[in-house]
Amino acid sequence: MKTKRIKIILYVSIMVLILIYLFVIDDLLLIGHSQPQKIDESKIVRNPVISNLEKCYSMSDNLDEVYFQGWAFSDTDKPYQEQKLGIALSGNKGETYLCTSEDTICRDDVYEYYSSQGRLIQGNNHGFMFGFSVLKLPDDNYNIGIYCYENPETYGVDWKDKILIKKGKAISITERTSTTQNITPTIISDALTKYNLDTVKVNEDNSATISGWAIGDNEDGDLAKQNIFILLVYEDGSSAVYDTWRVARADVAKAFSSDLYTMSGFRAEIPANLLQSTSFETYIIIQEDRGWYTSPDMIETVQATFRQ
Repeated sequence: MKTKRIKIILYVSIMVLILIYLFVIDDLLLIGHSQPQKIDESKIVRNPVISNLEKCYSMSDNLDEVYFQGWAFSDTDKPYQEQKLGIALSGNKGETYLCTSEDTICRDDVYEYYSSQGRLIQGNNHGFMFGFSVLKLPDDNYNIGIYCYENPETYGVDWKDKILIKKGKAISITERTSTTQNITPTIISDALTKYNLDTVKVNEDNSATISGWAIGDNEDGDLAKQNIFILLVYEDGSSAVYDTWRVARADVAKAFSSDLYTMSGFRAEIPANLLQSTSFETYIIIQEDRGWYTSPDMIETVQATFRQ
């Protein structure tokens, strides 16, 4: 009887230890490894950032690590201070995460080129090359942005055309594309006056690229909370609404002498399989707290033929 009791105690103890191990193994594996931290997106988005994401890829390992390489800077006339560079991840569920690199890399090429262009670039340590674990990151689709901190008054995020998709242990980084939105906007005003379409074109693969800038009626509002959509009206009268993503537009902010226009840019990449045809009229639609606004008239007509 005593032997049986000892066996039961040993069995229970082993099971408890196994459970403890399963609960803490992730934390043990992550010791010494960087992880993205949840952050309020409004705390990291302020000024336009010029950047380039040269490399990014995911690793199939126990830590679910992802690696990034590139450079970034933000115009400032203040002397060089401690710069911070990193990667921001903005999820579709509304949560944003940030991981900064411990070190910056000298990029004389970046400094020499942009200083020759008259940009206010300070110092030459504008490169980064680092990785971090997304093991504890919630499953979601995350927009990837490059974060740059120059000084307490100059910092921001340059959102790129790539997304990180996390679904359990499956991690992938892919090009970002627009999707069809199942919405029927109730337009309360067609008096949208501050907008411009810079690009409306059908690409070689029959996809469409649309970019520009726009700002709604409520200029005192937070532009980051104003959603910009593209409405395409096809030749047969049918239509579809597509989402866009924000792009920093320092040129627009400078032209209007207002920081309100800094994040007024947008971009849409519509895959060929989501286009009903390549002949369409283009409208800009903005959704904000007060309702929906649209450009008063069709902005641009595109006529093209699907390439075989």
